[in-house]
Amino acid sequence: MKSFQKNRVIILFALAFVYYHVASATPIIGKVTDAGTGEAIIGATIYDSRTHQGVITDAEGIFRIDVAMFPSELSISYVGYEQ
Repeated sequence: MKSFQKNRVIILFALAFVYYHVASATPIIGKVTDAGTGEAIIGATIYDSRTHQGVITDAEGIFRIDVAMFPSELSISYVGYEQ
């Protein structure tokens, strides 16, 4: 019975550890637009070089990327525009 309780405590500790790290990610939400016209850029790529995670903008130019480490460096690219 003690072995069961010990395993249970270890599993609960492991779950708490994983939950802490998952919950610590901070979302960055933004909109990519053309500087001249203000139109939304659909399908632009936003890439976090530290976590090697990337997302693309939706039909309204909006994106959401979860960042776990700060400072973070995001790069935005789209065909025909400077990065």
